[in-house]
Amino acid sequence: MKLLVPFFVFCAMLVSWFAWELVSRTDEHPQTETLPSQAASNHASAPTRGESATATVPSRPPDRVTGSYLKRDDASEPEDSENNPKPGFAPPEPVPPPTPTGGSVPLDPAREPTTRTAVRWADDENNSAELRKLRAARAALADDPYRRVALHDEFEALRELGRWDEARITLARLIEFDPQDTDLRFAQACVLLRLSRWLHAIDALQAVVRAQPEHARAWYNLATAHQRLGRLREARHAWDRVVTLTPEAPDAFAHRGEILLDLREWAAAAEDFRAASNRDPEATDLAINLALALRKLNRLDEARDSLMKVIHRNPRHVPTLNGLAELAWEACAGATDANEQHRRAAISWWRRSLAVDPQQPTIETLLANAQKH
Repeated sequence: MKLLVPFFVFCAMLVSWFAWELVSRTDEHPQTETLPSQAASNHASAPTRGESATATVPSRPPDRVTGSYLKRDDASEPEDSENNPKPGFAPPEPVPPPTPTGGSVPLDPAREPTTRTAVRWADDENNSAELRKLRAARAALADDPYRRVALHDEFEALRELGRWDEARITLARLIEFDPQDTDLRFAQACVLLRLSRWLHAIDALQAVVRAQPEHARAWYNLATAHQRLGRLREARHAWDRVVTLTPEAPDAFAHRGEILLDLREWAAAAEDFRAASNRDPEATDLAINLALALRKLNRLDEARDSLMKVIHRNPRHVPTLNGLAELAWEACAGATDANEQHRRAAISWWRRSLAVDPQQPTIETLLANAQKH
């Protein structure tokens, strides 16, 4: 009995030593756990779906402004769709279509999907209303692949999720039921435009306008698709139809004016930009494009007046400051007192431009050249 007491004490000491060794080894090599917030920060630099490239202001004053980005007037080729803003897929000031019955497709399925947060965790994605609707539709289609209501539900869910290629396939199955359904054909064209499949979209839109010559949205999208492909004559014809059908909307006049600039029809372009400006007096791009057309017509004073309206609203607008400088420099052709005033005006505008944005090497060269005269 006396020997058992030391034995138990020894065993307790041995167990304590093993426990201490285990704890010390764990402290030397701690396990790291990546939290959801850390995982999100590790991928913060990757662009999320829906981001667009930021348009950069060229060092030379722009000749032509299209929408919110800049373009030279001698560039008639279509622009790279990955580097420039996508065109709109609905006409200016569209009238919301009536809610269809029986699960039919809305008139304009190319509207933006529902706004979502930048980060969506797995639980949120699995529980989203769109995915629940998609799963239910596909479960119904598993029993009957051509159940029309389920196909409509599948398309609407895919549209809300922005899964355009899958939506295109679903629409193709819907069109098999009724190839003459113009609503479905217009929906198909809108999805094809989302996928930048311009030629296929044009085919679908031409079928729509043949069936419904007054379909303003279809004409608008048809003009956009032709313009993206550099088909200037076809685009102009389509914009003519849009202007006829929606004469109070400035957007169609502005886009047709861009086409007319590419066709070098300066007077007609000036008329369109002036008409668009009358309907939207605060639009900077319209004032700049109007100035360009007037400058090509050698109506420099009117061009200057158009640009001055922009400067009154935004005194630090660099492209307009540079445009005013170029107009003044063009007017400076000799050594008369009047031309000296134009030269000084050009120098003043370029200096103001560089004060706002010093990183303009071309403008620095133009300024240095003007100061030598």
